[in-house]
Amino acid sequence: MEALKIEAKLDTPKIYLDPHLDLYLLEGRSFPENANAFYAPILQWIAKFCEEAQSTQKNYVFHLKLNYYNSASSRQLFNLFKILEKRDVMHKVCCLLYVPIIYIKKC
Repeated sequence: MEALKIEAKLDTPKIYLDPHLDLYLLEGRSFPENANAFYAPILQWIAKFCEEAQSTQKNYVFHLKLNYYNSASSRQLFNLFKILEKRDVMHKVCCLLYVPIIYIKKC
């Protein structure tokens, strides 16, 4: 399976989905003007990945390091999780969600 690599831009995250390196990463900020169009190839890749993952005994770790995402992006992330669940590979996938913590001290 071919890797999917998309470099980060101001409004879109870096995407590295590479089964040969065992690297599955979404990192950065996600507020694209058209979230459906941006995430379509990613969701297609995940669906194809799931078909191949069903026949293996291997476990996978997805790193989601999104320091900001808008509601349209959150819907696409929900669709990603639905694909994993629907394809019955959720038990093989660990999704690590990195959430930035902002501490504001009152003066």
